[in-house]
Amino acid sequence: MANGICIFAENYNGKLEPASAELVSAARRIQETTKEEISALVVAESCDGIIEELKGIGVEKIYAIKTDHDLLLQDDAASQMIADMLKKIDPSSVLIPATPTGRSLFSPRGDEIKLWSDSGLYRAFSRSKRRRYLLY
Repeated sequence: MANGICIFAENYNGKLEPASAELVSAARRIQETTKEEISALVVAESCDGIIEELKGIGVEKIYAIKTDHDLLLQDDAASQMIADMLKKIDPSSVLIPATPTGRSLFSPRGDEIKLWSDSGLYRAFSRSKRRRYLLY
């Protein structure tokens, strides 16, 4: 069973990027229809401040992966870590910021194939399980 809407909380130097707050707003609009819980996935060296920022903007559940250093610049390692965590979280939708980091980390790899793109919104489905990945 899918567990709500998950946003990727992009951050830099311990601060939440503005695009992440925009994703929460987009998730709220989706939530009006689906009634699903909104969660966030954080990958950072220092997660505490980012978690507090996410709580402040109304994210209901937060999953944090604490790293030894800024892993977001190592695309392959970060992508694998994020993919593993998303399998555990099992959201019905994943919202991704349309930033260079978001596009790099979530570019189609392995069993992910891009099926549809229009106006900056990209949707991909896994061959093994249907899940929406929305790039805003």
